[in-house]
Amino acid sequence: YGFHERTFGGVTFQKKAGDATVGWALGYMLNLTNMIPAEPPALRKGTDFGAWVVLVLLSAILLLAATVL
Repeated sequence: YGFHERTFGGVTFQKKAGDATVGWALGYMLNLTNMIPAEPPALRKGTDFGAWVVLVLLSAILLLAATVL
């Protein structure tokens, strides 16, 4: 911007634009959110299929054992 020690003394910073308060953090955040790629979220599972089968069978066996005993 061409600032140096003599011209920087004449620079003033405004806190409002019209009736709205201006903050650099909001502008910075908005700038960064435009950099986030617009991708659909990937499907994630906690465990693979084999582990689910083992857990369901184990639950069924425990439920059967609890009813029999």
